[in-house]
Amino acid sequence: MKQAFRLAMFIALFALVLVGCGGTQDFQQPDSIARVPFGEPDFPNLGEYWIIDDAGVISEEIEQEVDEILEQTRIEGYAEQAIIVMEGVNNGQDYVIQMLRHLKLGNKEGPRTDNGLAWLVIIDQKADFRVWGAPGNGLPEVTAGAEYGPVIDQANVFANVGDWDNTVLTIAKASRTMLQETYPFLQPTPTPTVTPESPAVSDGGDESEEFNPTTVLIVIGIVVAIIIIGLVLMIIDPELGALWFEFWIRVLLAVLTKGSSSIGRSGSGSGRGSRGGR
Repeated sequence: MKQAFRLAMFIALFALVLVGCGGTQDFQQPDSIARVPFGEPDFPNLGEYWIIDDAGVISEEIEQEVDEILEQTRIEGYAEQAIIVMEGVNNGQDYVIQMLRHLKLGNKEGPRTDNGLAWLVIIDQKADFRVWGAPGNGLPEVTAGAEYGPVIDQANVFANVGDWDNTVLTIAKASRTMLQETYPFLQPTPTPTVTPESPAVSDGGDESEEFNPTTVLIVIGIVVAIIIIGLVLMIIDPELGALWFEFWIRVLLAVLTKGSSSIGRSGSGSGRGSRGGR
């Protein structure tokens, strides 16, 4: 009976620690800064092109042409842009801002960081509210001067009549002109490209290995909980307490052994890597 009681208590305490560990997953998601606004559709992800045709209304030829324009604008150092075409979005402004964060557009390092620019085309929205834009913090002149407003107006001319090919093509061409006029003395600084040795990035986004203080605090809390539980068990039943500490020491040794074999792995690239290795 005593052995059965010890086993049941051990299993219950172990399950409690596992529940605490599981609670850290939300803090480790790479897109934790981006939140889908309430009642809105889930975010799509970048694929082969810088244009995401989630609604399936853009021709292949236009997708390629638009992608070439956006890629050239990126290589020249003006901005890393993406155009998202979808339906079912109610609040275009909130959604496109969160989409900019979700896609992680913009350089992560170098002289021009956070130079992302997201464009959203909502095919089932009312006229004059079908095209939206959101520039990153690295484009203060565009943000402060609302320079992207005319781009939206030009694109809405075609969006209002359901000409989606010309809508996205206008966004690509007009935004390129707008960026060139806003930054006439910009020295092109190509962003680092994804090398063949870089690990593949899933559709869910890149995996971040940056320091996360929240995760560290949670891990410390779990360790403290394990120690406190062990001390309480030592008072109640020294044998059970010893078994508790022995188990977690073995777990720690196993984790350290596994971790040492993975030293030297490289991290994932920026949001651009999810375009399929372009």
